[in-house]
Amino acid sequence: MIPIALGGCVGAQSAEEIRSAPTSDRRVQGLVRIEDFGINATSEGKLVVDTIIINEGRSPRVSKLVIVVEVGGKKEQKSEVIEIGPNEKVKTNTVFEISLEEFEYAGDLRMSIE
Repeated sequence: MIPIALGGCVGAQSAEEIRSAPTSDRRVQGLVRIEDFGINATSEGKLVVDTIIINEGRSPRVSKLVIVVEVGGKKEQKSEVIEIGPNEKVKTNTVFEISLEEFEYAGDLRMSIE
């Protein structure tokens, strides 16, 4: 995770932090992770979360990226199924209804791979 200068809290969780699983499942899940992310805005000022997902394994994987943004009691969640080949990176751009200005003022961002 790369630290960014924004108001609020930014964090990334792996699937193993969200649910318990057998050891072998945790190892497989850990191969697909969020490598990097950035915060931007559309031309209309809506929040965009850009992510780079990486599969460090030797087999193709299907995972789900979940991003939750919360500002002043408003919560918005987006998810996307990611098909990713072995040793491949995938870039995503997730647009929210919440504005970048609202998010920078008092926003909270949580991301996970399931």
